[in-house]
Amino acid sequence: MAELKKQVIGYVLAPPRELGVLFDPRIDDSIARQTEAIEAYVKKHSLTLLATIVEAGEKKRNRNDWPQLEVAIGQCIERDAMLVVAELGNYLNNDAYTGLLIQSKILFHCCDQPLVKPMSIAMLADYHKRQRERHGLLIKSGLERSDKKFGNPNAKQVIKYVNRPKVEKAIIFAMLLQPVVHEFREKGFSQRRMVQELNDLGITAPEGGQWVLSQLQKVLDRIRLNELSLILESELAQWLSDDKSFDDIAEILNERKIDAFKDGAWDERQVKKLIERASEIDEVMQTGAFFMELAPKLEAMAQEGLTETQVISRMVQENLAMPACIIEEAMQ
Repeated sequence: MAELKKQVIGYVLAPPRELGVLFDPRIDDSIARQTEAIEAYVKKHSLTLLATIVEAGEKKRNRNDWPQLEVAIGQCIERDAMLVVAELGNYLNNDAYTGLLIQSKILFHCCDQPLVKPMSIAMLADYHKRQRERHGLLIKSGLERSDKKFGNPNAKQVIKYVNRPKVEKAIIFAMLLQPVVHEFREKGFSQRRMVQELNDLGITAPEGGQWVLSQLQKVLDRIRLNELSLILESELAQWLSDDKSFDDIAEILNERKIDAFKDGAWDERQVKKLIERASEIDEVMQTGAFFMELAPKLEAMAQEGLTETQVISRMVQENLAMPACIIEEAMQ
């Protein structure tokens, strides 16, 4: 693991200001929260914070200018300091942003995504870029193959594959929020009170920003579906191996008075969704465990200066088995 530099330059990205709004407390709150995250990291590692640089947010989807990030990187190089990014967020998807970090070759730390490191950011950025390109191509291909009158008979599989990254993100988000929701329920909070508490705690909604009731209700549905999938996983596998139909499984669940994740009784559609979610959670777990095991090994191999071929050879020697879902993704 690379040794931490003793001096730090902090980098904060403020939310975009609404047009015509002179004072937006949301921006000040975000800057304060991010600054606290940087200061907490500095204190934990007994470092010295030289300066914190704030970048004004923009609403551009594909922003390509990051002047304050350039300033922060320049100061890190000039003062032999490490860059501490408060919130990387979704900016692994931004080529200009990641390009500055990659080309600078400086040591940096992301408070919200500590597994994103100098040795891995190029690989992660490239993966996200390929995912975006593949997403666009799949949508275009699916539309071209669709019959305008009768629809595309393969649309369901195409959409499922295209949306896989979004589904995985939604599953993980619901898993992370589940303990918080459980605590709220223990306290007897209504859904509207939960929305208020989430906003007061500074926990952002799935796509960022403040929570509204409809967003919470969608996440509550996902949490319920996740919980049922995990609880019933082994039984579902047994029922399927016993060649029970979806209707048979629905009847069993109704007889056991297990509440469906949607209003009403269990039916074929809900059982299909439950089985699908159990499979998706299993893939997420496998992938997460694989990368948790892989990350420190990759970092160690990068410190040794191994080439890509040598890294692959070492992975084979150490019997790092890649989950089937990742292999299937690579072969699409």
